[in-house]
Parts: sequence; structure tokens; C-alpha cells
Amino acid sequence: MLLAQPIEERQRYARSQRLNSLSLTLTFVAYFSTPSFRQQTNAAAPYVKAKIAEIGVRSDKRMEVVLKDSSKLKGYIAKIADDYFVIADPRSGTIKRVAYSQVQQIKTPKLSPRVKRALIYSILFGVGGAIIADICSTN
Repeated sequence: MLLAQPIEERQRYARSQRLNSLSLTLTFVAYFSTPSFRQQTNAAAPYVKAKIAEIGVRSDKRMEVVLKDSSKLKGYIAKIADDYFVIADPRSGTIKRVAYSQVQQIKTPKLSPRVKRALIYSILFGVGGAIIADICSTN
């Protein structure tokens, strides 16, 4: 449809698209370079501290922590302090001290492997039982 228009209109359309993308880019650059954005990213520390306190020091509760430098740590919480917490990974044998302000995201598994296995087996047995009952009732 755009090719059927005269060349001047296509050039005008392309120019307006470039101006729109340039203004959008400048808006994002201006927003992310402001001090208020940097303060918002550091404001997550109380949330992180509350989430870590909620999980608690438990060796059976595995979690994954994504840091602001995009590195990931897996393990469990070994110690909680006022300014930091310690995450230990028994699989690799590493222990890492992490400040609350370094954390970008906390991921915890919703279901344990044992619960997942039990759900899968119950679904399979339920469906299998329904199929067998259907086969037996038709004969």
C-alpha cells in the first residue's frame, strides 16, 4: 500500500518515522539518566530484605538470586545480617556474601520436586483409571 503512493509521500512518511524514533530514544535516555531512576533502583533493598527474611535460613529452601551485574547465584540462605545475606550452594561448594542493594531479582521454586512428582503420578493414574473405566463400561 505504501509503494502505491507518490515518492514525496513515502519520503515524508520515512522522515516522520525517523523523527518519532529519535524523540522516543531521547525520552528514554533522559529518563534513565536522571537521579530519580537511580534512586528507584536502590529503593528495592527493603523489599529484598523483607523477602529474604520471609524465606529464612533454611537449607531445604533453594533459591536463585539475580544480581544487578546479571550474574546468578543458586543455593540456600545460610546467614542473614542487617546489610547482607550469605547464600551457599552445596552442589558447587561456594559461599557468597551478597549485599541487599546488589540484588535485582529473587526466584524461588513454587513446588518441590516431590510435590511435582506426586501431582504428575496422580494425574496419570486418574486419567489411566478413567480410560480403563470407560473401556470396561463399553464392553
